[in-house]
Formats: sequence, C-alpha cells, structure tokens
Amino acid sequence: MTAIVGYTDGHTMVLGADSAAVTDRLLIVCEPHKVFTSGAGLVGVSGGLRIGQLIRFQGAPLELGDDGPVPSLLRWIQALRVGLGPAGVLRTKDGVEELADSQMLVGLAGRWFEIDSEWQIVEPTTPYWAIGSGQLLTLGALHTMAWITSAPKSPRIVVTAALQAAAMYDPGVRAPFEFVERPVW
Repeated sequence: MTAIVGYTDGHTMVLGADSAAVTDRLLIVCEPHKVFTSGAGLVGVSGGLRIGQLIRFQGAPLELGDDGPVPSLLRWIQALRVGLGPAGVLRTKDGVEELADSQMLVGLAGRWFEIDSEWQIVEPTTPYWAIGSGQLLTLGALHTMAWITSAPKSPRIVVTAALQAAAMYDPGVRAPFEFVERPVW
C-alpha cells in the first residue's frame, strides 16, 4: 500500500511518496525510499520494498537516448528484467513474465510513464500521475487543484497536497513524505 505522485509544471518534475510499509496485520512508518533518481529519470516503486531497493541500488541507470523516452524506457526495462531475474522477484503468469505485485512511476524528459507489473508502459496525457493504493485519491486531488485554479503552483506543493489527501483517506498511506525532483530538459 502506498501513494506515489508525480507532477510537472513544464520546468521542474517532482516525484513524491509516502512512508507506509504495510503487512497483513501491521502498518509501519519507515524510510523505505520509494522514490529515487536513476540516471536521467525519476523513479517511484509501489509494491514490494525489496523490488524498489534492487532497482535503486543494483538496477541499470535510466538514460535518455536520442530516440526519445519510450525507446529509452524499453531498453531500461530489458536491462532490469535481466538484472532482477537472479534476485527472484520476477514470476511467470500465463506465459507472461511479471514484476511480482509492483508497478513504477517514471519521470523522464518532462513526461510521466506508468510501468505495470507486466512491464507495459502507459503515458498519461496529464502533467501529473499517481500509482499505488492511494492512486484514485491523489489523482482526484490533482485534478481538482488543476480545475479550481489556474494560478501557478510549485510542483512540490501540488505533490504534497495530493499525498496529504491520500494519507487522510487511505489507511495504507502515511506521512512523512519524501521527494525527488529534476529540471525538465
């Protein structure tokens, strides 16, 4: 259970996450570092904390090639698949290799990409996106903020407000929040 939220104002990309780690019977507020930088990208991982740790500390860095973000993500995903295989976090379900119960939100070149457990890449058309158990709550908060005011907002303030909305109503989301950010190139 978690909330990972990304927002860009066209100049800066901010990715934020909560600090909840949830088991069957226990919620632990910890420093799981669900968001981090990887090469040219911002990465947030929802699901198993171990998967996020493996990607952060042993995964190939995400580099932006001249052919654009999607081909760059495809190369990065292939490198992750090769590197994560020996760690035992990949599984095959109905003939499809999956990242066990996890998904990622990646910010690259001013755009957001959701990578699901089957390695599919989805690019939303909004300047924001979210994953995790708090996804619907944070997306609602982000949409409302965009709708009610056209005044410029700091990306960190927008992401914080969305995470606070999820923490208020989702029992698996808790402060303190952590953030990574990068200028848009």
